[in-house]
Amino acid sequence: GRATLLDYLREIMVRTNGTFKLKDVFVSGCDDHVLAVSRLGATVDSEEQFFDVSSVMRFIDGRQKERWFHLHNLNAFDDFVARF
Repeated sequence: GRATLLDYLREIMVRTNGTFKLKDVFVSGCDDHVLAVSRLGATVDSEEQFFDVSSVMRFIDGRQKERWFHLHNLNAFDDFVARF
């Protein structure tokens, strides 16, 4: 749920010494669905790295019910995240 997600994001901030960033590049949608193109990343061991991610969100009654992520370079992301 929401509390678990917020706890996870706080942990990411701790592990990256506050350098984690999520930048929206493009967002478009309607009442039911939203498409977001974003970049997320952090600085670890003096190396800043960002990853492109696309997400589709489904809304019901104004509340997000589902979200699908597609990381464009999953292997590089996994390697980077494994460092922290």
